[in-house]
Amino acid sequence: DLTPATVVTIYLSRDANLKLRPAIRTQLRPGARVVSHDFDMDDWRPDAVRQLLGESGMTHTLYLWRIAARQP
Repeated sequence: DLTPATVVTIYLSRDANLKLRPAIRTQLRPGARVVSHDFDMDDWRPDAVRQLLGESGMTHTLYLWRIAARQP
């Protein structure tokens, strides 16, 4: 149950992210944020994308989405 959440962070595979999309879309309130480490949500356009250089020298990508108001 994601309904009380205002921020959801995920570090799952892209396939797992896609399986979570229906729950995210229906359970999170408008304005809630979803942050994913390294894996996107297919055709969901992120509100922000940041590239970060880790201590190991690897580049990581962070994606941010804000849940929009539901359309009538």
